[in-house]
Amino acid sequence: MTKSRNKIPIVAAFLAVMFVMTGIASAISVDINKGSPDQAESAGDPINVAPGATVNFSLKISAMVNDSDLFNITAFSITGPPPLPTIALKAPPLIIVGGNFHLRPSGMDPYIAIDSFNVTTDASAPNGTSWTLFVEVKGITPLNGEAIDTASASRTIRIFIPPANISGTKFHDLNQNGTRDAGEPGLVDWTIELKNSSTGAIIATTSTDANGDYKFSNLPVDNYTVQEVLQAGWTQTAPTPIPPGNYSVTLAGVDVTGKDFGNYKKAVSISGMKFHDFNQNGTRDAGEPGLGGWTIDLNFTNGTIFKTTTTASDGSYKFTDVPPGDYIVQEIPQPGWTQTAPKPVPPGNYSITVTDKDITGLDFGNFKPKPPGCEKPECKITGVGYIPGKLDAKATFGIAGRSEGGIVRGNLEYQDNGLRIRSTAILSVITSEDKKKGWITGLAQVNGSGSYPFEVYVEDNGDARGVDWFEISVPAIGYSNGNLLSFGYIHIWK
Repeated sequence: MTKSRNKIPIVAAFLAVMFVMTGIASAISVDINKGSPDQAESAGDPINVAPGATVNFSLKISAMVNDSDLFNITAFSITGPPPLPTIALKAPPLIIVGGNFHLRPSGMDPYIAIDSFNVTTDASAPNGTSWTLFVEVKGITPLNGEAIDTASASRTIRIFIPPANISGTKFHDLNQNGTRDAGEPGLVDWTIELKNSSTGAIIATTSTDANGDYKFSNLPVDNYTVQEVLQAGWTQTAPTPIPPGNYSVTLAGVDVTGKDFGNYKKAVSISGMKFHDFNQNGTRDAGEPGLGGWTIDLNFTNGTIFKTTTTASDGSYKFTDVPPGDYIVQEIPQPGWTQTAPKPVPPGNYSITVTDKDITGLDFGNFKPKPPGCEKPECKITGVGYIPGKLDAKATFGIAGRSEGGIVRGNLEYQDNGLRIRSTAILSVITSEDKKKGWITGLAQVNGSGSYPFEVYVEDNGDARGVDWFEISVPAIGYSNGNLLSFGYIHIWK
């Protein structure tokens, strides 16, 4: 019994020596890596790829063998849901799939064989789809072809599309053209909603910041709808068409920007008066007439002109269809006039914020400065003529004013389609040093009654063939008229 027990370990030792001497493989190692065969990665982690992407893999087979030992790949496959990725071996392959091959020595390391191949996923593969890449290798004895060892390796390949963002701006579309132009500000505290396009459910909401910007972050692959929550009194202009006025977004791992929303509020009007400020106090008093033909601008705060208009014959002006926003209203100065309103001057303009209500009373006052009175013993203004009338085709006038030794004398006769002004007293006669401009003030009856202050302004062209200017105003009755003479003359001298 003892003898027979000793024979078993002797036979086992003999067989082990024979396996080593003949080079029969005792262990095989198979590794599948993305990229380099020595790339450090955990075999248990899935390899993330994008739809339609081609990824390079390395296959490394190693074993403690001799040069003459043979190996065979018995399985090389990808399994999982369709559409399956495709495998393309390097041409020509170093490792033959389905045939026998040798391993080669690698210094002190085991004998190895390394080859590469590409895996290409289908572009339509949905996010999260995964497949198993499987390789099996067996060793074959050089004598009788019997399998002596088998090893395998597998890796999970998964479609992974990273989360992405959707962003845009909510802006005040001042000119209502559906596009954000220079000077159009962002709108704060507007609600933007994100919906799932398939279910219609709202999955997130956010509010625009001080610049009108918004963002939805870390969104998975899906189809989304981005929409604003309309506020009372506002009209949407972008995106078009309206309705629906929203964006359909397919998110696939890449940020989507520029999903902007434009709106404007109910348009309002801005109005005021351009008046002749006779007493230069910056306020329109009774009897101070309007001034026609003056240009008034409505500007954005950056100085860009939004609208422009001209005052009517009564001095009134009006801007219509003005959307909400910040603006500056200003007059365009005319030569020879000095501005008195609004104060301070300069800048002599109005900075306004338009909401949903009309704005009135933005008045501008101006006067014509008068030069010093006559310093010489004699100062005279005379003239007769016709001017284009306010109510009729022409108005007639005749004037004569003079200052002699501090005594002022003269008269005025003026008619305009039934209106008759006749002076009762001349109070002042002033002429400019160049004898081209003159002023006469006094009291007059209107249609035979009352005693009303009046002012006459004249310009002498200085040439008998030239055209002179005559202008009259009676503030108490709100009357003024003036123009180049269509017939007649004016003389100024000292």
